[in-house]
Amino acid sequence: MRKSILIIDDDLKICRLIKNNLENELTDVHYELSYQNGLDNFMKHQYCLVIMDFLLLETADLTMLKIMRHSKPVPILILSANASTADKVRALKSGADDVLSKPFEVEECVARAEALIRRYIELRNDADNIYTLVFGLELLIDPQYRIVVLKGQRLELTKKEFDILYLFARHPLQVLTRVQIYDQIWDSESVFNPDDTVRFHIQGLRKKLGAIDEASYFETVWGVGYRFNPRVGRIN
Repeated sequence: MRKSILIIDDDLKICRLIKNNLENELTDVHYELSYQNGLDNFMKHQYCLVIMDFLLLETADLTMLKIMRHSKPVPILILSANASTADKVRALKSGADDVLSKPFEVEECVARAEALIRRYIELRNDADNIYTLVFGLELLIDPQYRIVVLKGQRLELTKKEFDILYLFARHPLQVLTRVQIYDQIWDSESVFNPDDTVRFHIQGLRKKLGAIDEASYFETVWGVGYRFNPRVGRIN
């Protein structure tokens, strides 16, 4: 299985050092030099490990770390220069899996990274594919407790409405036809008119989302189906 690692650090030398020692024929390593680009990259792609600089996290008051932890069950290794014990504890409590002090021996960094990846792969199962989705600072969808929070307000959704929203949220900007939606959500259930049933539930979702946020998260692609556009928020 091919693995991907994301490094978020404004020190280009550190990024290249780690990349050169972790990348191989089975592992791709990508890096970003800013926390915003790093968060965007993290949300768009699947990784088995994230390595992040603590100072960049402090710039965003650890908000970025909390968002990443709530959105995907990916292990996070923090690189920390001159951070106090209290800072390290704060990072761990905010979602980090491990903290490595700078300067570090590259062999130790590689060993810790490989240990986190190994643990992640060993523990991952089908249930791990169901994870909380967070879009910027606006929308949170928690499938375990079936909770949707939009701009700080909890939405009361029916079972089918939640299932449809989560289906689209796992495939942002991808156009889904009414047939695809029906097959995924209703499965073997039989309804009188599948097209009208899907259309009715999409309208219900639009109404409930629109009561809190005027923006339309669901876009109609005429003659094809619907697309979910989360308008991912940004940390300033």
